[in-house]
Amino acid sequence: MTQFEPSKFPSATSDARIYLRRLVALTALLLCVGVLLVIATMLFAGFADGAFSRQICFQRECFKRVMYLYKAPVAIASATLVALSAVATVGGIFVALQSYVANVKATAFSNHISQLNAFLSYVSGEIAKRPRIAAQSVDSFFWYRKIFNNAGQGELEVSIDYVRLLQKLAMTIGRSNDLVGHPARDRFRFVEHQQRMIAVFSDFGISMVRQPRLEFFEIEEQVLSMVTAVNFAFCARTDLPAVPNRLYL
Repeated sequence: MTQFEPSKFPSATSDARIYLRRLVALTALLLCVGVLLVIATMLFAGFADGAFSRQICFQRECFKRVMYLYKAPVAIASATLVALSAVATVGGIFVALQSYVANVKATAFSNHISQLNAFLSYVSGEIAKRPRIAAQSVDSFFWYRKIFNNAGQGELEVSIDYVRLLQKLAMTIGRSNDLVGHPARDRFRFVEHQQRMIAVFSDFGISMVRQPRLEFFEIEEQVLSMVTAVNFAFCARTDLPAVPNRLYL
């Protein structure tokens, strides 16, 4: 029996790591641009004013002149720090959110794989209890996807399609029950019943072939009991249609 392991699939945190690398790259780019602009404006202002050719002065007037001369570089540096702070804050929140979403998806996917492996193992065990059912005639993965059609997204609720399939099974058995004892033109016909049951079971992923009457009824009984057992074990709904008693035997 095939077993699926979560470790064989790509980590769901890879997207969060990509966003983190992009945030670091954007922050580094913004810092480099800010530093280059500050240096460029300082050099331009210094050469334009001739400040680099003057002697060093520590008087108040000199400090005021320097502050006025380098007002633009200081403003650029301040704007760069504000931009870096904003990018780091918003980006950090975004990366944290992406990491949370990735962890939720990873947990959901891990639960899906665990549930799938448990289902495959359980069905395999149920088949082993029933000698009239061939293991190769049951597509357990197809059956699982029929029950949990959104399991890959972590939703392990019984699907509406599966509920409808159980209703179809109950109606098919009920139709045959209703034909028992009817007049000759509407009487129960085994061949037609067999065709209907084979078609319904195929929707579960269970392949059946034509058999003599007694053999087919034996296989049918074991398949129905297996469906009931699987529903009891994995379908946490109390409103699922039950398999009716067969009155046509």
